[in-house]
Amino acid sequence: MARFLKDAPVRAVWCEFYDDRKQTWAKPRLLLATETALSASAILELYCSPLGHRALVSSSETLLGH
Repeated sequence: MARFLKDAPVRAVWCEFYDDRKQTWAKPRLLLATETALSASAILELYCSPLGHRALVSSSETLLGH
């Protein structure tokens, strides 16, 4: 767990995605989730699903006041 803008606790998850089209790994990415109770695998599953990704972004924007 880490702290981010406005000292909000976040869970940080490093990940890489495989691009089937290019047959190569994409650049490593750092995902930040304000739902700190979620596991790393749950955060990845949410990030990969269209609705879950919107929920994570919306939650972060609300926390940051955007």
